[in-house]
Amino acid sequence: MSAVVLPNPPAGRARSPEPSLHPRLQVVIGIERTFLVARYIAYAALIGYYLLGDNPQAIPNILIITLGAIVHNTFVHWVLFRREYEWFLSPVNFFIHLAKVSLLVVVTGGEDSLVALFYLAVIIGYCIYSPRFTGTFRVTLAACLAYTLALLLHWAMEGIGVRQTPVAAHYASIIICGWLMSRMGRMMRKMEVELQNRAGALASSEATLRAILDSTPSPIVVYEENEFISHVNDRACEFLGASREQLLGCRFRTFLFDDGTLPNKLGTLRSKGEYFGEVLVIIEDGSERNVHLVARSFVSETKRLFVALMLDITEQKNLQEAQRLATLQLEQINRELQRVHDLRTAFFASVSQRLRSPMSAILGQIDLLLDEELGPLTNGQQRALQSSRRSATRVFDLLDEAFEVEGIRHHAVPPTERPEKDPANF
Repeated sequence: MSAVVLPNPPAGRARSPEPSLHPRLQVVIGIERTFLVARYIAYAALIGYYLLGDNPQAIPNILIITLGAIVHNTFVHWVLFRREYEWFLSPVNFFIHLAKVSLLVVVTGGEDSLVALFYLAVIIGYCIYSPRFTGTFRVTLAACLAYTLALLLHWAMEGIGVRQTPVAAHYASIIICGWLMSRMGRMMRKMEVELQNRAGALASSEATLRAILDSTPSPIVVYEENEFISHVNDRACEFLGASREQLLGCRFRTFLFDDGTLPNKLGTLRSKGEYFGEVLVIIEDGSERNVHLVARSFVSETKRLFVALMLDITEQKNLQEAQRLATLQLEQINRELQRVHDLRTAFFASVSQRLRSPMSAILGQIDLLLDEELGPLTNGQQRALQSSRRSATRVFDLLDEAFEVEGIRHHAVPPTERPEKDPANF
């Protein structure tokens, strides 16, 4: 039979166990094992029939059947023991089956043997074993030739006794079976190619989608209706601090901090199909990260899935908190500065008031002396008093400059304004 193209295992590596084999090859192994048991039962029954019939002429037939059974079953046992399953798909196995059927035709009546219908099973088996269905015509031709050789061998052993009706019926059934299997093979091959193309397109789209997800700089988590994670990208593994194997199968809820509103958020996602908001994510090492969660639901193969995109805003939140604390500290500093300013203003106002009052009195007394209202003055006395008056006026100017800088506007008493005379001075 035509062999299925399978990758050969590397040298030095153990062969894969049966569950990992190609699905078609698993079917072939099951068929061969079933036929192996059936052959043991059938050969035992047939040999018992010949022995109980007490027919010495049947001894050669028994020997031929026994020899064929030993060869065929030995081949099957060897393949199963060595796990060389590709031999079941090789032309060797096909010709063994074909020879076995021809041998049974020879010993069971030639043209009158109903075993000739097993040629149909050989053709059908080829179509099951072969993944391409391109050699059905050759298989049908081989079955016809094998049937012809079986008839010739039977006639050589038993003598010629041609009965045209069963021979023609057997040839017709073989040819019709081959034609039907050829048509069915083309149809199945077309369907198989379409399925392979669809599977390839699906695998390509999945690989493209996986590549897109893995290249996304933001963590992406896909989870099912029961909240069990089914896929994560590489960035999500780095963000959550766990490997993909550790994350798959975990509940998405376990990575979210529940502040009492988490059930409402997840309920909103289920009911509306989307959710946007801030959540607190708990990392594997116990640390916490603020994220902006963007989650949407979609249906894949009648199964509802949820895609959660997590945007890390921890640094932004930390920056906002730092700005808030800085603003509060700045407000406190401004209040302290305003209090210090108010105290200094009050201090300068008090100093100004305490200095101006005695200086105004001194200046007034100097003016009285210069006006000789208290008596005549010598030239030296006038010069001394005028110098004192200039110094006092200078003090008032310095006070005005200082308080103008501080925003306090106090003006000295003009020199022409004289204080009221104290009666005690007269």
